[in-house]
Amino acid sequence: MIHDDKDEVNQEFDYKDLKASVSKQQTEISRLKELIEDIKSDFSITSHANHIETKKLFERILHAVEANGNGKVTTTNVTTNTIFNEAMH
Repeated sequence: MIHDDKDEVNQEFDYKDLKASVSKQQTEISRLKELIEDIKSDFSITSHANHIETKKLFERILHAVEANGNGKVTTTNVTTNTIFNEAMH
């Protein structure tokens, strides 16, 4: 009978330990999900900002480069290299 009581105590202890471990893992999983959402949001914002900057760069280049009547390409007072260098910094 003493042996049975000991088994019940061990099972109860194991259950409490298991429950605490599961709770800790659930908390860690929730934290990781939040971190993933933060990273996704940051990536989305950065990606959108880069897209806008790239679009602005293309628009500036298109405005800086004009085709003359001979089909040759000439540049205005702002060269494409200047625009590109400004965009890279």
